[in-house]
Amino acid sequence: MFIRDPFDVAPHASRNARASWIALVLGVVFVLVSGLLLARSVNVLRQTEDATRVQREFQQAQAEREAAARLKQNGPAALEKLRAQQKVQAMLRLSWFGLFDALESAGGQVKGRTTILSLAPVKTQADTAEVSLTGLAVSSQVMIEYIRALETHPQVREVQLLMQQPAPSSDAQLVKFQLSVFWQPDCDISARQAAQGVSDARQLK
Repeated sequence: MFIRDPFDVAPHASRNARASWIALVLGVVFVLVSGLLLARSVNVLRQTEDATRVQREFQQAQAEREAAARLKQNGPAALEKLRAQQKVQAMLRLSWFGLFDALESAGGQVKGRTTILSLAPVKTQADTAEVSLTGLAVSSQVMIEYIRALETHPQVREVQLLMQQPAPSSDAQLVKFQLSVFWQPDCDISARQAAQGVSDARQLK
């Protein structure tokens, strides 16, 4: 008894077995060719990546050799440049806000009779920074009071008067002055205040 294939939608249609086999063979060939082309493309991509990596490593090694040669040839100049960079970095780490507080506090003690014209770092060490300050005072006595007030700040190690002269183009008796302020941003404020108190007590005696 013949049992019909339920998936055969055209049981009485003519069959061409040769065309089916040709289509199957062509399909297999197409898949194989596509796979070979894909494998070749992947291989070419890997080779390109390897060549690029090798070239990049070679350029990096060459740049390092040239940098080492320049450093060896220009040792003192390179060292000086490195020191200058470290100096700038140290100046940038300076506690400017604390210094501004000290200047404002000293200005308040002389009741606003001084004016700061310029403020710039000069040099820095491990724990101290020297800052150049240029300002105006209404008189020499006010300038001296300002310096004394600035010296009382716990983080000011020393204040040096570098210059004083009458302010140019001024009808009033203004005095232009320049100071070197030695600033210790990492100073222990409590210890400094205690030492300042002992010094004041000795002066009173």
